[in-house]
Amino acid sequence: MSIQDYLEGRENIIHPKTDSLYRSLCEEILAGRIAPGERLTEKQICDRFQMSRTPVREVLTRLEEAGLCRIIQNRGAFVLEITEQDILDLFEMQAELLVTSIRWAVERITEKEMEELTEVFDFLPFYTKTGDFQKLIQINDAFCRIQFRAAHNRFAEKQLTAWSLYIRYAFPDEYKSPEAQMALLQEQGDIFTAFLHRDPEEGVAAMREHIEGSRRRKFGDKG
Repeated sequence: MSIQDYLEGRENIIHPKTDSLYRSLCEEILAGRIAPGERLTEKQICDRFQMSRTPVREVLTRLEEAGLCRIIQNRGAFVLEITEQDILDLFEMQAELLVTSIRWAVERITEKEMEELTEVFDFLPFYTKTGDFQKLIQINDAFCRIQFRAAHNRFAEKQLTAWSLYIRYAFPDEYKSPEAQMALLQEQGDIFTAFLHRDPEEGVAAMREHIEGSRRRKFGDKG
């Protein structure tokens, strides 16, 4: 897998158009650009994204399964309210699974996956230094996705990938400041070092530090 594949999110995409639509609607709902109670009509989505009804229906079903909308028979799909407590709870669930997953990943990572992790990590200092926010986020997402895959548990990988997407869309500006970017580099650097040492306990400790740093940046005193 090339770094470009990871940066463009191609490593797990089977149906690029529906996945792209799903991500777009997730982002708009979690960022509040589509308001709670608003109806998601198939025709409007089809017209806007130039897609047929069948894939749009599939995406609406995925959104309902993700808890972002409710489909009411003969009425349509309606966006559900996502509260601050919902996001905090989601963060806590993600944190618990991240700790378990990083232990598995450090223990189970293959040589090929380690090469990919190293290649992606090497870009983090560069984009932190240049302040290219969008590239930094892409690199960080790729670094995390390789970790999820390296745990070699498809259930954990799928759940963490989904939860990470939701939380990132809910907090799009978390790493906008230079201070937050430097903190991210330090935290991910500690996680990477644990992989180099092949030390699961070091990985767990580094992940816990990353989680706490992320909690402070997202929620402040509320977390």
